[in-house]
Parts: sequence; structure tokens; C-alpha cells
Amino acid sequence: MIRTDRELFFDELKEEYLAFKQIMMRQSKEYIYRNAYRIQLFTELYSILKGLTETLPDEVFTKLVSLDTNLIEALYLGWLKLEDNSFGELRDFVSDELNKMIFRISGKEEENGEKYDTAA
Repeated sequence: MIRTDRELFFDELKEEYLAFKQIMMRQSKEYIYRNAYRIQLFTELYSILKGLTETLPDEVFTKLVSLDTNLIEALYLGWLKLEDNSFGELRDFVSDELNKMIFRISGKEEENGEKYDTAA
């Protein structure tokens, strides 16, 4: 059976999240406590991205599976770079970052007003 790009994207996403979770489960209580924000953020990012797999058009996944990156990790690091952020803004951040990635892959500029509705 041929897998769709949507399925491939979700599989890669799930694999990244489960690998992260497996690493965390092998750590000490102290390590987990010190990394509670990271764990919570990874879980929330995974949840947001998982929801997007149900709503975005297929063409978006064709572009996203071509990324050679751990998407959750990349979003996590991008989130940490923001000076003023709150969890309430996380969904919008993910949407904006995905649009940037999609347009970068497409070789298009965002300024032309074209955006995918990545708000889940």
C-alpha cells in the first residue's frame, strides 16, 4: 500500500515525539523535573501538529515531508527564542512557523499574501 504524504508526515511526527518521550522516560526524576517545561512544550507542539494533519490540504504535506529536520525540536527551539511568549500564543506560533517553512520550501515570499490556513 502506498502511503500518502499526510501519513508519512504524521508517522515522522509521531516517531520524533515517541523518541523524545522514550529518552525522557529513561532520565532521573531530577532531570525530568528540570525539563518539565520542555516536556510540556513538546507534548503540546505534538498535539497541535497532530491536529493539523486532519485539516491541512495534501499539498502542504508534500512540502513538509521534504523537510530534513525534527519539526517538534525546531519549533521548540524557535519558541524559546521569543522574548515574550505565553502558552496561549503557541498555536498561532506553530501556524506562522509552518507557513514560513512551506513558503521557504516553495521558494515563494510570504508578502504576496498567500497563506495556508494552518490554524487548527
